[in-house]
Amino acid sequence: MKIVVADDLLEMRLYLRRLLVNWGHDVLLAVEDGLELVAAAQQHLPELIVTDIDMPNLDGDEAILRVWEFQPVPVILISAFDLPARLENHPNLPMLRYLSKPVIQGELRAALDSFESEFRCSL
Repeated sequence: MKIVVADDLLEMRLYLRRLLVNWGHDVLLAVEDGLELVAAAQQHLPELIVTDIDMPNLDGDEAILRVWEFQPVPVILISAFDLPARLENHPNLPMLRYLSKPVIQGELRAALDSFESEFRCSL
């Protein structure tokens, strides 16, 4: 899959990029804030977005709402905070999976595998 990654921590961007590339995915861009995420999604039209929720300039949840205005794309939200409580503020957020930090490889892989299955079924 073609994926855009967004996280304000360089270490997390590198970690996610390495895992995704090792699993055969094409990481189009790894950006550090929500505004860059929106721009990357507009320019590259990814098949999946993996994003942190708390980022500078524009939080991940707000960035996803902006992306979905022009392109519905599956999303994996990641956070070190209580994400379910945060998501109550956005009942219509088009997020399909969420993972807690630290991101466990097996959980990320399971989420990706489910998206790949859904993607193949829609072809």
